[in-house]
Amino acid sequence: MPKVSKLLLFFILMFFLAACGGDDNETDVMNIDSEIASIEAEAGALTKIDCPLKIDNETEGETYSCGIYTVPIDYANPDGQTLNLTYVVLKANAADPLPDPIVYLAGGPGQSSVVTAGDGLYGDLRQSRDLIFPAQRGTLFSQRLGLEECISLLADQISEDEMETFVNEVSNGNKPDDTLPYTDYLAAYSENAGLVNGRCHEAFSSAGLDPAQFNTANSTNDVVGLVDALGYDSFNLHGVSYGTRLALEIMRRHPEANIRSVVLDSPAPPTEQRLADKILSAHTIVLRLFADCQADAACNAAYPNLIERTNALMAQLAEQPLVIGDQTISVDEFRAQLTDLSMTRANYLPRLIAELEAGDATTYQALLNGEVGATPPEGSVLSEMASNLIGQISEAGMTADNPFAGVQIVADVFAGVNEGNPREAMKAIVQEKLADSEKLPLILDGIDQLTPADIQTLQSQMSAPAADVDEAEAQKRTEAIAKNDAHFLLNGMVCMEQLPFEDVQTALALKNDLTIPALATTDSGLATEVGNCTNYPMGEPDPTYHEPVNSDIPTLILQGEFDTRTPIGNGRSLSEQLSNDTLVIIPQVGHEIWTSATSCVGQISIAFISNPEQAPDLSCLAQRQEHFSLPDEPLTSSE
Repeated sequence: MPKVSKLLLFFILMFFLAACGGDDNETDVMNIDSEIASIEAEAGALTKIDCPLKIDNETEGETYSCGIYTVPIDYANPDGQTLNLTYVVLKANAADPLPDPIVYLAGGPGQSSVVTAGDGLYGDLRQSRDLIFPAQRGTLFSQRLGLEECISLLADQISEDEMETFVNEVSNGNKPDDTLPYTDYLAAYSENAGLVNGRCHEAFSSAGLDPAQFNTANSTNDVVGLVDALGYDSFNLHGVSYGTRLALEIMRRHPEANIRSVVLDSPAPPTEQRLADKILSAHTIVLRLFADCQADAACNAAYPNLIERTNALMAQLAEQPLVIGDQTISVDEFRAQLTDLSMTRANYLPRLIAELEAGDATTYQALLNGEVGATPPEGSVLSEMASNLIGQISEAGMTADNPFAGVQIVADVFAGVNEGNPREAMKAIVQEKLADSEKLPLILDGIDQLTPADIQTLQSQMSAPAADVDEAEAQKRTEAIAKNDAHFLLNGMVCMEQLPFEDVQTALALKNDLTIPALATTDSGLATEVGNCTNYPMGEPDPTYHEPVNSDIPTLILQGEFDTRTPIGNGRSLSEQLSNDTLVIIPQVGHEIWTSATSCVGQISIAFISNPEQAPDLSCLAQRQEHFSLPDEPLTSSE
């Protein structure tokens, strides 16, 4: 059988499931999405609905509610076909809440805010302000433009013979070789991508869902219109990743909106260069790490000249993989470790380079196994060993069907701490649940290494009464998270709003000037971005999409130091464009960085929304700085 891309395999699979199983194979989430789309209402209307997903520790109808906001597909034709956009409102706890809610804009483009609705980020802000989670048009629960939807429409629009011919055409395409130069890879990739795009564009258009209307400009109208329809005169915006671009366009296109403050987490400004960022992403974060080491006197003394040494090591590994005992390390495997700067892994990477030069894989193996570098930069109430053990169990228990299976096994394992012999009880559960896992010996050893303080902390945590789990709701949420994307929405918006303002050859030329050439993204990555636009017409691009946003609205920019998706240059350039902003570069973190109310970033963000005119206290960031592991230190001492 020819080797085909993941996208095309999924497309073919979905076709055969639909053809063989009919409606019985439709999932709960997709059924809910279809039911929401079928509700009849006039443009501008609000209609209450049962929430697609229940929110833990909340009471529907009392502390939160859901509805649909009906909008025109095309605002230039307000009497034409409409869309139903789902939203969630979490009500403030105060009897007399402040009049300006927080509106959360999810990323992607393609993620639905409804899937992530909750108040865990906002802490005390929930006491005084409502929280609004609107699903962007084209996302789950708001007329999702995904592969399943295309298949469903095609099944109604064309004959079985036509569908079979189409699937045969797609499945006969080979996946291009990733090492091909840009032009060759683009030609091969575009052939099949164009077949899928053309059919699905036609399917959506025939159903009255003109893909060109699923754009950021219309989404700004949707958000501002919803807030107004809900009766709010003022509001705060919190955007994440693509959600920051949507927030910026709201600021640009709706000067009449009374926006009190804006938080932009992992900014994607309109001036961003998507293709150039793709070429430079890994290179940028590694150079940033090396600069941090050079600025640290002890690290620089222990590991000088990291750029030159990395170039030499990568050239050596490309010519001949390093064999140390039963460990073989290729240049690709080394690159994967070097460019993963999640959690506190950055602390160990200079040491890893020095050891590999000497033929020592100790730190390499420890990072690979999650024995070091797996704890949060701000620390944990558990020891490093215990924190790493949780991660190892969770990863070992994860399945393709249920990414949260490992989390449940963690809960099962640590329930054993309340047995008479906690270590033996936990080990017995691990041996039962993870009998076939390659990580079993490592996990068993980790249980033996737990400190008495860890055992006591775990006993305290596990003694709390467990919440009742509605398995059907848990499965529905798991499925919603798995489907929280929209393939054609993402590609269409990239093709209309970003790539027309970029030059592929300019991006490719950047590879010639890299300090560490082996860290460049392959040509195939760039070709895939461009190829995804093949035969998916979105109309003429709006030239304002690439112009800077000028605004004096108080804005907090949260930029991750090691972000590869919206890199550090984004935050810096955006800060130069806005006139009333605070740029905060967060050490030792990548993409999407406001993840809790109690973290340092959470404290800064909550303080900003509470008082946007006051400069936030950034002193808590000091604890997030790297603590580089030095050659004469035990591996666990640097965190």
